[in-house]
Amino acid sequence: CSEILVGRGAFERALVHGLAAQRAYPEDYRSYLAVGQAYEGLGLGRKAIQALRRALRLCEERFSGLKVRYALFRLYRMQSKDGLAKLELQKLARLDTLGVYRHITLLRP
Repeated sequence: CSEILVGRGAFERALVHGLAAQRAYPEDYRSYLAVGQAYEGLGLGRKAIQALRRALRLCEERFSGLKVRYALFRLYRMQSKDGLAKLELQKLARLDTLGVYRHITLLRP
């Protein structure tokens, strides 16, 4: 639900639903990803990074970790944290064995 709300730009509602999902399912990366994206949409970069890092810890070894890494890359890039953005992009390129994010990793310095 919160992922859909983020996609629609309803960041405050997404945050409420995402935080409730975190309480109900604390080991599910998706709620942390949605909360991170909602915080990003609300302009709360530090909180967004915290939520996305937690999401990554929960799914780092799975394919879904790529989506979280991409979200972190975007957020770091937006905040002009170029060193961190570059690290995430390099990890993304290395871990993306299926080439899902290849168009991004090839286009970015």
